[in-house]
Amino acid sequence: MTTRTSPATSGFGIEFLGLPGSGKSTLAGHFIASARQSGLALDTVRAAGRRAMRQRLRRSHARFRTLLTFAAGAAFLRSVYPVSKYEIGAYNRFCILHPELAHAALQAMSLHAADPARQDKAGKLWFKHCLRFQLIREEQGDANHVVAPEGFLQKALSLFGYGAEPTLGLETYLKLAPLPAALAVLRLDPTEAARRLTARPRQTPYPLSSMPPDQQFSTLARWAELQERVAADAASRGVTVIDVPSHRESSEGARILLEQIPEDALCSQGRDKRP
Repeated sequence: MTTRTSPATSGFGIEFLGLPGSGKSTLAGHFIASARQSGLALDTVRAAGRRAMRQRLRRSHARFRTLLTFAAGAAFLRSVYPVSKYEIGAYNRFCILHPELAHAALQAMSLHAADPARQDKAGKLWFKHCLRFQLIREEQGDANHVVAPEGFLQKALSLFGYGAEPTLGLETYLKLAPLPAALAVLRLDPTEAARRLTARPRQTPYPLSSMPPDQQFSTLARWAELQERVAADAASRGVTVIDVPSHRESSEGARILLEQIPEDALCSQGRDKRP
């Protein structure tokens, strides 16, 4: 694969990029299932993050020996503290290692119009995403085995796609965001995206769900423009960019990904590559 010219950190093995309703999560699920049938043990961000947290707890509390104790301790921790000190610590370390990236993301959140609810939601999602990434890298060495339907490049759409100045800070963000080995791009016409979101209102992300149809369409059109810019930037930095079918053809899309994704994107924590 082409050597990257960006100073960005190595990120997830595979990320997905697309508008809401394009079927990123559906395709990711089919891809992981197909990969496992081929003998590859790939993980989602959430699953890998949970495993990394368990590893951190085992090291921090070595006197606790049984899995039952770990489970009980985690449940108690969640009942008392919605966010644990381990998560806060991981997020802080991420920000220390990536100060300019964190600043660009926070600046983008501040431009989400005068909408405290949206800013709060975006902040929580960013917090969870960064701490999981940090824990995975610390506990498992790298994130090459992780499949991210919503990775750092997809975050560029949700962070910069709502503000009045969508390009403010975007160049800095793209320059410093951890880059995946491969990027699966699901292109979807904004009109079709709006139709799909209308057909499933409960799954439409906020604030798109609160917008009138004309504003929703203009926002999706802006996202489509940003998507092309993000994909082109990733390709220029050495990321393998793969166009895949929509979620109506997820099985075929998973096959295409398995055939076209580079070998190093399919390395999984010391396990064999694809047969």
